[in-house]
Amino acid sequence: MNKIDNPFFHNYVFSAADLDRVPISKWTTPLLVFKTMYCQLTSDGYEARFKIGYQGRIHLFSLRPFKLKAMED
Repeated sequence: MNKIDNPFFHNYVFSAADLDRVPISKWTTPLLVFKTMYCQLTSDGYEARFKIGYQGRIHLFSLRPFKLKAMED
């Protein structure tokens, strides 16, 4: 399967500095309610939650650290 064929494929690079770059304004919040929330795990141990808005703009909502747990039998 090609990554173009998969509509759920996103490969964005996020960092903790991205949360403070451009805050979400009050008028865009109601418009983003009906958009899909995406979750992406980053290589440096964070879980990024974001929505893709008007004209492909990415609105980053949260960036939380996560821990990988070993699967138990």
